[in-house]
Amino acid sequence: MVALRSLARPLISWVQSRFRSCPKLRHLMVETFEEFDSTVVVDGKGGKPILLHVTSRMENQRATGFFNKEPDTIAWLDQLQPGDLFLDVGANIGVYSLYAAVHRGAAVVAFEPESQNFAALNRNIHRNGLAGAVVAFPLAASDEAGPTELHLSSFATGQSHHSAHAPVGEGGVVFRPVFVQGTLALTSDEAMARIAPGKTPRFVKIDVDGNEARVLGGMTALLANPKLEQVLVELSNGDPALIAMMEQAGFEVRRPDHTYGGRGNHIFVRKAAC
Repeated sequence: MVALRSLARPLISWVQSRFRSCPKLRHLMVETFEEFDSTVVVDGKGGKPILLHVTSRMENQRATGFFNKEPDTIAWLDQLQPGDLFLDVGANIGVYSLYAAVHRGAAVVAFEPESQNFAALNRNIHRNGLAGAVVAFPLAASDEAGPTELHLSSFATGQSHHSAHAPVGEGGVVFRPVFVQGTLALTSDEAMARIAPGKTPRFVKIDVDGNEARVLGGMTALLANPKLEQVLVELSNGDPALIAMMEQAGFEVRRPDHTYGGRGNHIFVRKAAC
């Protein structure tokens, strides 16, 4: 793949120079690109394909690894029943939001603050005809509300490892962002009270690359509601403090069978009432 890119670079450079200097060629290329269908069909279960808009390497990776990158997440989502409410915090381009809606018939609320991912998420919702079934909001879930900054690790659609409030990633590692965009922080408690008043998600997924404690700190009311049964959180190196916090909130942890890059999906299940 690297060799192919190296061979292609001279041609790409030549095309780019003509694109910038020749209006007629630029018009032709733009019109051609507009007609190009960049939709990828992900083979689904039970004859239910999911369509993904793919324009970047990372989007292509997410499409290619749809069912095998995190099989534990897919198996977890398979517990959802039609009509269940699912909250996806850090939805990225919407892989798991789409799965929950298409294959499980769940109603989905998705939060994704990064601008390009949010646009792709909405394209994917539209392309799959899921308007109303999946509703996305450009919010950074947190323990406080108000305008804030989102520090981007990469300026490309489908990428992750961005950080709200400060450029601090997993494990407290400070990084130099390639771009800082504005966003709006809101607690999940307040957001859900406004978005779905009187309703509580049965499942919540949190994938925020280091901001997990702040996200959970902003959903104390949801965590106290017995209708919220399970919370899946991707954690780096276990995070004993966060696990202890969830246990104190009335959940028991199911640790991951496998990890990737030191990260693993921890499933918190509400303890049975005595």
